[in-house]
Amino acid sequence: MNKSILVIENECEVRQQVSDLLELAGYHVHSTASGMEGISIAKKHKPDLIFCAVVIPDLDGYGILRAIQNIPELVSSQFVFLTSKVGPADFRLGMDLGADDYLTKPFSGDDLLKVVQHRLRKASLLKDNHKNTLQGLTGFFSDLKDNKELLTLANQKTMKRMRKREIVFAEGDLPNYLFFIVTGKVKLFKPGFCS
Repeated sequence: MNKSILVIENECEVRQQVSDLLELAGYHVHSTASGMEGISIAKKHKPDLIFCAVVIPDLDGYGILRAIQNIPELVSSQFVFLTSKVGPADFRLGMDLGADDYLTKPFSGDDLLKVVQHRLRKASLLKDNHKNTLQGLTGFFSDLKDNKELLTLANQKTMKRMRKREIVFAEGDLPNYLFFIVTGKVKLFKPGFCS
């Protein structure tokens, strides 16, 4: 199945070039110059990847990202800003809002395709193709075998059963473990202090 990509870009020439290049590379592409229409297209087609300009007249890229994040069926869609705004504050804002990547204008076709390949590969690793079981966790780690630190973690894993009401992690502790909950619930609480 071809991966689906949505391009939200108000500059006609850039939108057309990006769309043409992605279609030539075998992707199914939807494109629009409108932020509101982009959100509608995303809801309807559930793209694997969204390229979005930051500056769009009807709704800026940050607003589009916020809207996309509030649509449950789009939670696994990768979101990449296409922008010429490259100041540290702009970059930090986009990443803090949850963007997966930035592609700075002007960019080459190779740069575009590298971002697409990297983002789609990462998304496929994070998708729900690993069941919420110990075998699913083992499968997830085996898919990440190129990452030596994670491979070491996977090979040295130990399973610990927690009792009801046992404290799993306390504020100030060093994060020495990766917690994977097979069954049960974890509650977060912070004790109140009275003066």
